[in-house]
Amino acid sequence: MDKHLLLTIGDDPSYLYGVRFVTSFFKNREGLSLTLFYLLPRPTDKDCILTMEQHQLDEKLVEEAHHKGQQALEDTRKLLVTHGFHSDNIASKLLTKRLGAVRDIVAEGRSGLYDAIVLGRRGYLVFESVLFSSVSRQVLEEPLDAPIWICRQPEENRRHVLLCVDGSEAAYRAADHVGFMISEQEEHSITILHVDKGDGVLEEAIFAETKKRLVENGVVEERINTLKIASIKVAKAIVHEAAKHSYAVVAVGRVGRYKGMIRHWLVGSRVKQLLEDLKGAALWISG
Repeated sequence: MDKHLLLTIGDDPSYLYGVRFVTSFFKNREGLSLTLFYLLPRPTDKDCILTMEQHQLDEKLVEEAHHKGQQALEDTRKLLVTHGFHSDNIASKLLTKRLGAVRDIVAEGRSGLYDAIVLGRRGYLVFESVLFSSVSRQVLEEPLDAPIWICRQPEENRRHVLLCVDGSEAAYRAADHVGFMISEQEEHSITILHVDKGDGVLEEAIFAETKKRLVENGVVEERINTLKIASIKVAKAIVHEAAKHSYAVVAVGRVGRYKGMIRHWLVGSRVKQLLEDLKGAALWISG
């Protein structure tokens, strides 16, 4: 089945971490479509009547920004083609900010029927700057039609996926997403990780359901491993395991299990720690 990724693009080709992750991770590009997404700055709003000189200056800045964006998209397309992607499978979108960078990216992800939103350095910094603000919580706590891949600074040529599960529906959706995305990427295996905090969760049932989801999405059982680690520091255990075996991807569900009346949102302290401490791997967050 075809996969469609939305790649957010910045100006500097040396920081195209999202693009570099995709070119390194996906060896089988059959059925993989990419849309490159560049956001133009919003023209300055003015309450007063502009002079002719001010109008001309604004028009020049808009024109320069548009040219810069077009050049970034074209350079990225050329980079992808040199790495073996077919030009016909690469589309480009150049839009002006309307709701703010975070909301515009999420809105495009929802409207475009994408299978994932890929954030490189620029996209990551945009999300990081507001990730834990009240506004971005409202954005990220809404249903995510497309999982978010945060490619902070992934190391190229890493392999395999560390799929972190806790029995929550979000974690099972992460399993569905991982299975769908890498079923045809046979060089990657999947390790299902459950961090046992001593709260009585039966990992056997979690492993069985997660494995079932992966197989249903086309992953053969020979590519699936399971691992249980006992630790009360979940994020630290995940980061340590990811570094120990140089995983290319750490996949998580955004929302944790219920405990009493408290809902453990992954967009809280745990994901913040993963974002701060995870090195070399891309972080896939499913809603």
